[in-house]
Amino acid sequence: MCEAGNIRSTSSMGDTGDTEASVKLAALTVQDPRVRHFYDPDKLAGKAVVTSLGATGAEDGEDEVAWDIYLFYEPEEEWSNGEPPPAPVEWMHQLSECSWIDQSRMRCGEALVAELYYTMKKLVAP
Repeated sequence: MCEAGNIRSTSSMGDTGDTEASVKLAALTVQDPRVRHFYDPDKLAGKAVVTSLGATGAEDGEDEVAWDIYLFYEPEEEWSNGEPPPAPVEWMHQLSECSWIDQSRMRCGEALVAELYYTMKKLVAP
């Protein structure tokens, strides 16, 4: 988790062909003691996130797994072992070809950077 004020970050990797070795290498790009990286080859975190976003089933038989997604929670919210994660207060994604996800929340490039900045500023404001 990355804490900056009330901001915490966790990085889960294991989707789209990642290997444990590639994840370890990628984790070196963000070296901060407040960030936790973990390898999730079974995509358990991504599947749990799908549930918390209220997905009810992919239309084309694709796996419902969230990746390239940015979730924001209230400071007191926690993921409990064995429980679905809470619904985020705000979120956005980069999943252009997934039928199960709200495409109005897709952001890429500069639009993503701007939305992340705006959301973090809004959520940490006193």
